[in-house]
Amino acid sequence: MRPEAPPEIYVCPPCVDGWGVDALDTRLLTLEHVPAGKAHGKELVLTCKPCNNTDGSRLDKPAVRQHKMMRFLARHPNVKIRADLLGADGFVHRGEAWWTADGHLHHSGIPQQNGHHPRGVDDYADAMNSGEIRIALHFDVGDERLAAIASLRAAYLAAFAVWGYTYILRPELDSVREMIRTPDDGRPVAVSRYDNGTGTGTIFDLIGTRQIGFVVDGPDWAVGNVLVNIDHYGIFLPGFGESPAKLAAHLSNARPAGAMRMRQWEWPTQPRYEIDWWGA
Repeated sequence: MRPEAPPEIYVCPPCVDGWGVDALDTRLLTLEHVPAGKAHGKELVLTCKPCNNTDGSRLDKPAVRQHKMMRFLARHPNVKIRADLLGADGFVHRGEAWWTADGHLHHSGIPQQNGHHPRGVDDYADAMNSGEIRIALHFDVGDERLAAIASLRAAYLAAFAVWGYTYILRPELDSVREMIRTPDDGRPVAVSRYDNGTGTGTIFDLIGTRQIGFVVDGPDWAVGNVLVNIDHYGIFLPGFGESPAKLAAHLSNARPAGAMRMRQWEWPTQPRYEIDWWGA
């Protein structure tokens, strides 16, 4: 008697738990944005509901806040942040500010927070007419630690989409998955992330950058490792033989010195699993 074929199983890349195809119908497996959707990421890979809805959304919030702040500072139009107009005698007119497409900073009060206080209306009108405007901008950057781990998560999922299980299931990636899954366990953050901007004149130009590949020329410790550039952050993942701890030790001292050259792969718009296919 011929045995039945085993059921098809999909392994969720962050938690490596197996799920049957029925998980698609019950929406226990859903497409996850890489990076977060509100950080202009696109749907890319399937992850399970606990990883996507619970773990992913919690990490995404601080990353999205930082992305929003950088877009505002880069004067991207229609990115709104909290901005209070400071009136006479310390009166605060709560509102929000954003850049227009023609490069002007626009401010608008929030009626629900200011009510219809006549003094607030007068102060607002006086400031607009005098041209002497004081505005306090409020940047909520969130938890830097969680934002760093969110960057690591996005890089890991992008690498999975490009190279597949053969890459992410290597032992060198175990500690990366552990950090992604348990960001609150109290361990020191050893996220191999660095700011790849070269100063305020260029860092904003990198918003929207999406690159992935292996470092082929640069410092000895970097060559052979994976580098994922998302916006102005570069996230290192272990290549072949290098551990995440050693990478983090190099990056914790200072921003990497000298130029690095990558062998780039096309940024994934859908899973390609290239190394899996090579070994098939």
